[in-house]
Order: sequence, then C-alpha cells, then structure tokens
Amino acid sequence: METEYRPSSEELSILDLNLNNQYYTLRVGETIPELKVAKLKRIKNKDKQDNLPGADYKYVLECKEGKALFINSWALWRSVSSALRKAGTIQTTLELSHPGIDDYRVRVIED
Repeated sequence: METEYRPSSEELSILDLNLNNQYYTLRVGETIPELKVAKLKRIKNKDKQDNLPGADYKYVLECKEGKALFINSWALWRSVSSALRKAGTIQTTLELSHPGIDDYRVRVIED
C-alpha cells in the first residue's frame, strides 16, 4: 500500500530563527565558559533515543537565562554531578569543556 505524502508548510517570523539559542551544545572541542545553573531535572521517557545509555531518562540543567543543557552521556553526568557535589548546591556557575571523546571537564566558577 502506497502512502501519499502531503507536505505542509508554516510561515516563520524573525523570532523563530533564534530557536537554537534556547539550548546549549557541548560537542567535541566546544566549551561553555559560564553556565549559571538554576535547576537540575531528570526527564524520564522510555521511548526516547537520546536517553543515557542503559537508562530510560536523561538529565537537564536549566540555566538562569532560560537555556538548557541536555545530559545524555554518563561521562558528562559524572563530571557535572561531581562538580555540583563539590559546590554543595545545584544553583552555581559551571565551566564545561569537551576536549575529546568521553573526556569532559567541569569546574565550579567561584562567584
């Protein structure tokens, strides 16, 4: 049985072009020099493909400026959780870098 494809379109405004600024990315070679953490959330969804390996959830750092960083790597999670434990609070400022595969560096920035 053939499925008929019916394309759809929607008009975008200039504000829609700024959607990429709602999320932080931390690809190999990238650094986030100052991430002001407001909240830490665990998002559970059994059907998502971008969960932590072997888990039905991922973590999200919500930042004070309204952006978010999705954590779906155990190596990044271990670095972030270690830095937050060292800070003694979730609401802190972090510097994150990703110099190589499975190599994340996270440190607390003293205010």
